[in-house]
Amino acid sequence: MKKTFLQFLLLSITCISYAQYGSVNNYTKIHMLQSGFPTNISTTNLGRCATSIGDLNNDGVKDLAIGEGHGVLYITFLKSDGTVLNMVNIEADTYGLPSHATYDMENFARAVDTIGDLNSDGVIDLVVGMPHITGTKGHVFVLFMNSNGSVSSFVQIGPNMGGLNEGLTGTHFGMSVAGIGDINNDGILDIAVGGTSDNGGKGRVWFIMLNASGTVKGTHFMSPNSNHVDDYADLSLNENIRFGSGLAFMGDMDGNGTGDLAVTSYNYTTESSKGSCMIAFLNPFGIVSSVKAVHPGVPNYNDTLINPNDTIPPYTSSLYGISAANLGDINGDGFSDLVISAPRYSTSDCSTCGAVDIVMLDSLANVVEYQQISDTLGNFSGNLEYMDEFGRALTGLGDVNGDLMTDLLVGAPGDDEGGNYAGAVYILHLNGVWDPSLKSNEIGPGEVRIYPNPVHEILNIRLSAPAKTSVHWELLCINGTCLRKGFIESGAILETINTRDLIQGLYMIRLTDKKISYTRKVIISGNPKF
Repeated sequence: MKKTFLQFLLLSITCISYAQYGSVNNYTKIHMLQSGFPTNISTTNLGRCATSIGDLNNDGVKDLAIGEGHGVLYITFLKSDGTVLNMVNIEADTYGLPSHATYDMENFARAVDTIGDLNSDGVIDLVVGMPHITGTKGHVFVLFMNSNGSVSSFVQIGPNMGGLNEGLTGTHFGMSVAGIGDINNDGILDIAVGGTSDNGGKGRVWFIMLNASGTVKGTHFMSPNSNHVDDYADLSLNENIRFGSGLAFMGDMDGNGTGDLAVTSYNYTTESSKGSCMIAFLNPFGIVSSVKAVHPGVPNYNDTLINPNDTIPPYTSSLYGISAANLGDINGDGFSDLVISAPRYSTSDCSTCGAVDIVMLDSLANVVEYQQISDTLGNFSGNLEYMDEFGRALTGLGDVNGDLMTDLLVGAPGDDEGGNYAGAVYILHLNGVWDPSLKSNEIGPGEVRIYPNPVHEILNIRLSAPAKTSVHWELLCINGTCLRKGFIESGAILETINTRDLIQGLYMIRLTDKKISYTRKVIISGNPKF
C-alpha cells in the first residue's frame, strides 16, 4: 500500500530502510525454561491475559502483569534483555483476597489492565476480571499496587457490592476489562468491563466511573441494542455476538477530547468471516456517538482468519476477536493502531496454533493496511504448535528494546515448553516507523490527555488531577527543536497552546516534572497557506 509523504520523510530523516510495518524483527519468549525464570514458580496456561504496567519497580525496565488460566496473576519484573528478574504471585488468600472457600477464585485474572495511578500514590493500579463466579455473574477487583508488586489494598466490585447496584445474573461480568482514562471529567480515572453472556449471549460493556477509593461512583453501558451499536450488530448473521469479548482503550482517535474504545465480539458472523471488532467513538459524556466495524471484509482488510476447512457459515470459530489491544502508532501516521487476535486459527501446517492481525487505522477507524503474524506470515520464527493459542492475550508495550519502535506482547497459554500447557508469552519487536515519542513515555494512559489530535488552532493539555508541582511543557519539531514552552502551574489541570501559525506536520509535546517524563506525537493540520 502507498505510504504517505510524511512517512517517507520520517524514514529518510532517520535513515531506516522500510520493512513491512507490523512484521517481526526479533522476539523474546518468556516461559518456565527461560534462563532466570523463578524455579519456585510452576505455571499453567501462562499468557491467558496480560498487560504492560510500566516500570513498576523503578529500575529502568518495563514490567508486566501476566495471568494464567487457574486464578493466578503474576507481577513480572523484567531485566533489560527481556528475561525474568522476579515474579510476584497474586491469587486467592494473598493480600487479603478472598479464599477458594468463599468464591471460585480459579477464574481470578481471566482479564487484566492498568487503570493508571487511581489513588495518587505514584504507583500504577490494576483492574482484574473474574467472570465465572456464582453461575454466570462475575466480579472485578481494583488492585492498589505497591512498587514491589504486592497489593496494598483492593476493592471488589460485583453483584450489589463495591457500589455497583446490579445483580449481574447471566452476564459473565469481568470477561474483559480496560482502563479508559477519566471518561466523565471528574479528575478520577475510570474503567470499562465486558460481560459476554448478558442478554442471552448478546453481551454488554459497562462504563464504570470510579471514586478515588476504587468504589463505583456511577455507571452506564452499551450493548448490541444501544444507539449506533444496533446498526452494527444487526449486520451479524448471529444475534448472540458475545459483545465485550475484548476491550482496548484507543485514546482520542477523532480529536473530540474524549478517548474511544475498541470492543470485540468473537461470535459476530458475516458472509466472509467470524469475529469482529468495533470502534466506539465516545462523546465528552462517555456516550457512543458513532461506531466503525473493523474485521476482515471491510475496505483494505482482506485477511481471512476463520479456520480454513470452512466454506459457508456458520464457521468453526478461530476466536477472532477474543482479545484486542492498542498497539500505538506503528506506521507513523499519528493515529493509534489496533491488534486483534485469533488464537484458534489454523494454517495448513499448524492446527489451532493462533494468529494476530495488526490493523493500521486512520482517525475515523478506516483500515489503511494490515499485517498478519502467524506461523507462516509476518516474519515470525517462533515455533508454534497445536493448541498454543498464540494471541489469547495481547498488549502494546511501547518501546522495550530501545529501537524507538513500538513492541507487542502476545500470550500463548497452550505452549508446552516447560510442561503440558505451561504457557508462554512472546515479546515481539516489530518493524515500523521510528518514533521519538517512545523514548521517554513513562506515564500510564489516562493521566495526560492531549487533544484534539490532529489540531487546527488550539491544543489542550489536560492532567487527570491537579498538578502537585509545576509541570514544564514544550512543543517540539520532530527533530527536537523547541517551538513553544511554558508551565502548567501547581494546582492547575489545563493548559492551552495556540498553533495557528505553525506549518502542517508532525510535532511532539513533552511534559516534565520531578517524577514525570511524557512525550506524545501531535499532528498539526495548520493553515493550508503554509
